Amino acid sequence: MFLKIQKLNTNIVYNSGSRMYLADTLSRAYLPSTKNSQGYFEMINVLKILPVSEEKNEEILKQTNRDEVLQLLKEVVLTGWPAHRENLPAVLDPYYSYRLWGDELSVYDGLIFRGERLVIPKDLRYQTMKQLNSSHIGINGCLRRACECFFWPGMNAEIKKYIAQCEICKQYSAKQPKETLMSHEATDRPWEKIAAAICKH
Repeated sequence: MFLKIQKLNTNIVYNSGSRMYLADTLSRAYLPSTKNSQGYFEMINVLKILPVSEEKNEEILKQTNRDEVLQLLKEVVLTGWPAHRENLPAVLDPYYSYRLWGDELSVYDGLIFRGERLVIPKDLRYQTMKQLNSSHIGINGCLRRACECFFWPGMNAEIKKYIAQCEICKQYSAKQPKETLMSHEATDRPWEKIAAAICKH
């Protein structure tokens, strides 16, 4: 393109966004206000996409309000994390490492989120794992489903332990059967027998 316009006399003029009547590819849908931008972010990216029913959200909110640890966590998230780990209540120590990650903890409408994932109260974690494993899709399948919308410290290890104890998953899990070793007969001359392994990916 640069070579094509070299033969032309071009005059570059800056136009502000208010004078751009046709939207270009770099346009963005701006928020109606710069205030409470975090709340708008969570409303757009979390509540609208989260695959959780309203009844389940209400139950999580109810249990979050009953959970003393999550109430302390909510207060710390809203007021700010202490500069040193020693100043944090001991029960919140598992959450301390998530404060500086790209998907840090936030509070919206009484619920706690880590990025776009909902923090599950302790009393609902077993029930959540049970629902995740209702179709018995195995450890990796349940972890993928859980990581899309839920979070609590040590979640992956707890899900693995729960599914490892599931009798249905044990019975129907895909196992690689062991085949007996089949040896070839020794040939009398070199190149008497030629074979090739064909693998289909």
